Amino acid sequence: MLPDTDENEDDGKLAYLDMNNMYYYTGSLGYYGLIVIGAIFIPDVDIIFEFAGTICVNFLSFVFPGVFYLVANSRYKFNRDRNDSLEAALDESENSKTPPPANKILVGSAYFQMGIGIVGFSLGMFSNIYGIING
Repeated sequence: MLPDTDENEDDGKLAYLDMNNMYYYTGSLGYYGLIVIGAIFIPDVDIIFEFAGTICVNFLSFVFPGVFYLVANSRYKFNRDRNDSLEAALDESENSKTPPPANKILVGSAYFQMGIGIVGFSLGMFSNIYGIING
């Protein structure tokens, strides 16, 4: 546990203002160099679109929703089966201090969905690389 000092408190500063300028310039020039090298050696823009499509479709459709559900399920445990009745609000027993159990079917389907996304991503990348190699 960190000691309670003024150094650990968030003082509202923006992170990029305290960042070393060398990191910014190195990252920007490296990214620019990667774009220039790609423009020189990649003969057709369709290759770029195939890779971008493979990444975006699989992660946006399968992986990210599963990850977001699992993170929300673990972070907001007390909001799972919330009962907004007056009696539940007034009940201060031990049962109200423990979160309700997670729905195992939804958690399992989130993992299954992430698995499908990773398999689809792997097959799409293999297909793209195989198409580049064999023309």
